Amino acid sequence: MNRQIEREELFTILFAALAILVIRKIPFFGDLLTLIPILGPSIPFFLLSIGVFIWLLKKGRTLSDFGLNKPDSFLKTFLLAVLIGAVKIVLVSLILNLFELPIDISRIDPLKGNLSLLLILLPMMWIVNGFGEELLHRAVIMKKLAIIFGNDKSAWIKAIIIHAVFFGLGHAYQGLTGIFLTILSAIIYGAAFYLTNKNLYIPVIAHSFANSIAFLESYFDTSFLL
Repeated sequence: MNRQIEREELFTILFAALAILVIRKIPFFGDLLTLIPILGPSIPFFLLSIGVFIWLLKKGRTLSDFGLNKPDSFLKTFLLAVLIGAVKIVLVSLILNLFELPIDISRIDPLKGNLSLLLILLPMMWIVNGFGEELLHRAVIMKKLAIIFGNDKSAWIKAIIIHAVFFGLGHAYQGLTGIFLTILSAIIYGAAFYLTNKNLYIPVIAHSFANSIAFLESYFDTSFLL
């Protein structure tokens, strides 16, 4: 793939993401997003990910370019993804408890004791956050960075770290701890994508599984770990 084309496409996508961040600050649009509890602020980025997906397909990319080719075994893919998600959950829990770090996850407080909201948002989260974020951040942004850097092992390491920082800063509403832990999570998901031969199903399921546990913890108002 031509690096110049990758740069141009990446700058276009990042400009669109920046525009979304600005638009979300406009009171009218911000108020509209609050109509969808918890996931509202993520909707514009989900639409961006779908738009970018369609745009790149029309430019000649294939499903395999996004890591969406059929896996050899869906069961093995699912089990490996759940294991990665579980490792991420345990690691984050250990860090939070060992260092007693504060983190702002009040955005998901509306789930506490609200079964109907939980049942609505769980499958929605798998699509909006699980698929949407992994598609945009891992299969597009991170992969483009890797290609721009040379598409070798060192290039992928740089891409995984840089994209993780970008992803983490997008979660600034969780405070400094939230940014750090999101960067760590993005590194895990990014490494999983790279080490499984660019299989996007792995980080999508791992991310969705980890978020599902967080949703359930909020619903039951407790922590399942530690």
